[in-house]
Amino acid sequence: MLISFSVTNWMSFRDRVTLSVVASRERQHGRRVARLGRYQMRVLPIMALYGGNASGKTNLVKALSFAKPRIVEGSAPGGRIPVIPFLLDNDCAQQPSRFEFEILIAGCVYALSFSVTGEKVIEERLVRVGSTSERTLYARRHGDYIFDRTLRENLFLEYLRRGTRDNQLFLTNSVSQNVENFKDIYNWFNDNLQIITPETRYGLPSFYLAACTPRIRAQLLFTTHDVLLMDQRWLRRDEMWVTERDTSGASSLLSFSEYRDVRYDKDIRKSYLQGRLGGIPRINPTESVQVGAE
Repeated sequence: MLISFSVTNWMSFRDRVTLSVVASRERQHGRRVARLGRYQMRVLPIMALYGGNASGKTNLVKALSFAKPRIVEGSAPGGRIPVIPFLLDNDCAQQPSRFEFEILIAGCVYALSFSVTGEKVIEERLVRVGSTSERTLYARRHGDYIFDRTLRENLFLEYLRRGTRDNQLFLTNSVSQNVENFKDIYNWFNDNLQIITPETRYGLPSFYLAACTPRIRAQLLFTTHDVLLMDQRWLRRDEMWVTERDTSGASSLLSFSEYRDVRYDKDIRKSYLQGRLGGIPRINPTESVQVGAE
């Protein structure tokens, strides 16, 4: 399961934004929310992303579309990494873009992050997150590596470190060389992070919600302009997000649960159409992202 996704210096996202799938304290539609007892958290099964044209919601999807092949496929020898930083600021244009995932696999949370420029991987880190502590399995920065003590005696990892190209993730190279240590993380991105286009505005989310239970570990993230789905009879406040772009051209990302005046019994659609929740609504949906089981 996806726990959170963060991106920094990517397209219209200048500053770090985080899409968190961790449920808030609200009780609406609680029967479909997955409970992770070990971590004392609840994880949402569905996320709707609203926002006007060019507000940034599609750029968030593109961030996922960029990150997945970097992990699953890697880059060709000598190839350029097709990263797109925030270009409206000269400093940002020269800085790496950063991508961060927290995912649940077989009951354990892992945090994978990496920063890249068009030429190389600047940083990469894989952390196993426990209920009370964290363990960095490996960390890479400007070509220097640190391995957890449980991995240090694996001489093959040292060989892989030397053989990992500047434009390639260590995780990707390790799995391509049949190293088992990180295969579950790789497989999650390969098998469960699926980017799709549903052609209907209403059908896919309603079909998914009808079958949703706390035991289901599949998740659906979709972008849309369809205000018919902006209804608390269907979606919780923390399942509805909006992107908005400021005067500098930078996008922000907020959950409706962060607005103090959005009560559980409030007509969110009316407030959104009046422009009080950000974004300029249109009528057609765009794409969606499906993230799968742990």
